[in-house]
Amino acid sequence: MFEEAVGKDPQKMIALFDAEIERLRKAQKRKTRQRVVEMALEITHDVKYWTYLQKFFNGRFKRYEQTYTYLVKHQLFGPMKQAK
Repeated sequence: MFEEAVGKDPQKMIALFDAEIERLRKAQKRKTRQRVVEMALEITHDVKYWTYLQKFFNGRFKRYEQTYTYLVKHQLFGPMKQAK
């Protein structure tokens, strides 16, 4: 399913990520959900995933937070965009 979504229809890919993030939230799989959010941000560049990811920041892993902040600030993933 992921292979079909990648590169063909960005909206399908976003829907796939959203469904998986919600499934993991309900299953209380915080670390796995965080990684899926990271992948969603890295692949789609959708600003909503940056917002989600920031909620995981808690100061425990300062370098991790600094790295993602730097990547987004300098658009190293590409320009951030809003899903339609």
